[in-house]
Amino acid sequence: MIPIYHRSNKDIYIHPRLFQFLKYHSFKGYTFENWYSDYKLTKKFDFNSQIVDTTFIYANFTELNVYEVSFVTGTDTSINPVRVIDGNKVDKPTIIPTKEQDEQYTYEFDNWYKDSNCTEVFNFEQEKITSSISVYAKYTPT
Repeated sequence: MIPIYHRSNKDIYIHPRLFQFLKYHSFKGYTFENWYSDYKLTKKFDFNSQIVDTTFIYANFTELNVYEVSFVTGTDTSINPVRVIDGNKVDKPTIIPTKEQDEQYTYEFDNWYKDSNCTEVFNFEQEKITSSISVYAKYTPT
């Protein structure tokens, strides 16, 4: 709720928080929808209307879909899942997973993949997250 105060026939005073809301009109996980003149958010506020008394306006924010991206390493290396807002990209993990050598091979991390068979590389620069997913590490024997 943001108060708007009438000062004269020509001037109105808008509380500084209103400008802050207008400038930064979103919160993490939410998007700004509109300003309303009633607390039930049914009547959109008309900024061209004449203000003759103290008036309160209400901001409505809509919750965005948030998805979880899990990193499956297949080893003891643990990478925490990341929550991503719908349509955004996920950052490539800074931790490079490792796989212990066995009797025959030493393993080197290859890349992150979309599928558990590691056939399609996950492109962190292009992939937009639209659902909860798992990304899989692949290792190459050396």
